[in-house]
Amino acid sequence: MKQVSSFNYVFPLLSALFSAGMLMFSEVLTTQYRYSSLFLMIFLNGIGGFLIFLFLPDKIKNTKLVLSAHPFLLLCASLFSYCFSGLAAFYATSHLGATKISFALQLESLFIVVFAVLFLKEKLSLKTILAGILILAGGFFLQYTPGGLSFAFIDFIALLAPFFFAIGILLNTRLLQEYSAVTITAVGQLLVALPLIFLLFFFNNPLTFFTFFLIVIMSCFEGLAWLFYNKGLETVGASATTILFGSVPFFTLLFSYLFNHFLEDFFMIPANIFFVVCGGILISTGIIVISQLNP
Repeated sequence: MKQVSSFNYVFPLLSALFSAGMLMFSEVLTTQYRYSSLFLMIFLNGIGGFLIFLFLPDKIKNTKLVLSAHPFLLLCASLFSYCFSGLAAFYATSHLGATKISFALQLESLFIVVFAVLFLKEKLSLKTILAGILILAGGFFLQYTPGGLSFAFIDFIALLAPFFFAIGILLNTRLLQEYSAVTITAVGQLLVALPLIFLLFFFNNPLTFFTFFLIVIMSCFEGLAWLFYNKGLETVGASATTILFGSVPFFTLLFSYLFNHFLEDFFMIPANIFFVVCGGILISTGIIVISQLNP
């Protein structure tokens, strides 16, 4: 068995940190400046993919190789990872806030287990059932308010983000068996952004120097988040990466409180924050149980 360097465990944590920052920027850009989720998705993938592509060794050779060898798999992985999940997450963030969405994104582990049972014919074990119960309980806590459970259309959109994210992870894991994380991230993001870039001219939101700067920073954050996530899958495996990436909501909550201390009510904090945190802890526990299934 290949020995894993302890340094490699930094990759999923860095991915979580940059993901938290990206979600917080998306809340600012969609609520304060009214940019649409489609606008942000195209812009972010275009800039993020281009910046990572600059560091891709043998750019033309690697791009042609992955496009010619697995075009359909790469397209599907890119759409679910960088397009569909981003659209759902950004749209839900504009209504629910970065903190609540970051907790909801943890549900991707449950979807991965469901996909494994349905499509990979994995058998249900007691640990799998326990993990599913914990994650489902955490999901109920996310939706619980002092008045009872609430579930609106925007909550359904929020659930689509981890659903699409889970599909993207499974597809990317297959690609990472043959290609580097840098190649998959750069080519995948550009594959999503370039065909849609003409749509940017049809949006009415004017770009100021400040908002353009925010979008560029957010693009870098998204690109780095995916790069480090894929690097984590490549070096420490899916289980450790999933567990450590589960720190996203706690980073988001911490930074939101810090910013709100200086800029009052700048970020949305859920009214049921106690139940949201309890739900996050339950989901995190379920993720740890899942990770023990395939050490």
